[in-house]
Amino acid sequence: MKLNFLSGLICPEQMVRTAHFHFRKQKFTCALDWVEIDISEVLLRMSARVSSRVFVGLPLCRDPDWIQLSKDITVNVFATVM
Repeated sequence: MKLNFLSGLICPEQMVRTAHFHFRKQKFTCALDWVEIDISEVLLRMSARVSSRVFVGLPLCRDPDWIQLSKDITVNVFATVM
């Protein structure tokens, strides 16, 4: 098996569209004052959405329960390894 067997399945445009979808769904504010956000949570959610788009596709990659499960697994795996 070639190491690049997924290259035919992964479309960079789909990944970019998924990242754009993620940022449009964020609840960023337009406040004039400084607003603190949890960047690790934002990036974890984006990573879960983009990787889900690659591995499971639409519509499951946009399901909030699936995204939460994907995030939880990622956090738990890293916590176990550390």
